[in-house]
Amino acid sequence: MTEKAVYFDSSKCTACKGCQVACKTWNNLPSPLGTNEAKWSGTHQNPADLNGDTRLIITFNELEGDSKIKPVKWAFGRRACQHCTDASCASVCPGGALVRNEETGFVEVYQDKCVGCQYCHSACPFDVPRYESNGLLDKTVIDKCTGCADRVAVRSCRLSSIMVPGHYGDNYNQDGFHQGKRIQYQICMTSILGL
Repeated sequence: MTEKAVYFDSSKCTACKGCQVACKTWNNLPSPLGTNEAKWSGTHQNPADLNGDTRLIITFNELEGDSKIKPVKWAFGRRACQHCTDASCASVCPGGALVRNEETGFVEVYQDKCVGCQYCHSACPFDVPRYESNGLLDKTVIDKCTGCADRVAVRSCRLSSIMVPGHYGDNYNQDGFHQGKRIQYQICMTSILGL
């Protein structure tokens, strides 16, 4: 199997958060919608970190600028599951809730198998797995980026700053179709994301 990776080019990212919105929308994850519900934290990064309702965030590293023309320096990043080849979160999971799919390369989540031990959270070197209360299962379970294997959002970003080379091979057409299945969505104006 060909190795796959998520490539994020921070030099092209404008922090539009299109990928963050696409993730929440596709996965039907809630966001605070009430007036002044999302309190100002002194940074444009919102939310402050991954949580049970946010699987991907664009991080903002804000530094004081060196001139009046540029009073703030920015560095943007992408924080989500890295879908490691040797995923320590999956290897310590006693219930089989996290499994690396060898075909797609993604670490899949099976919430119904989660026992709530949070070993995966401790084992992940990137501090990614989070837990949420799941009313349907009546327990607190793992929640993390799934890689949208059911969607594969190759073109969420128009600046091509995120890519996963060779995910479906290199033969998909410009309209985002591969073997008759739509695999691309135009969400990010800068194309910094890719699969």
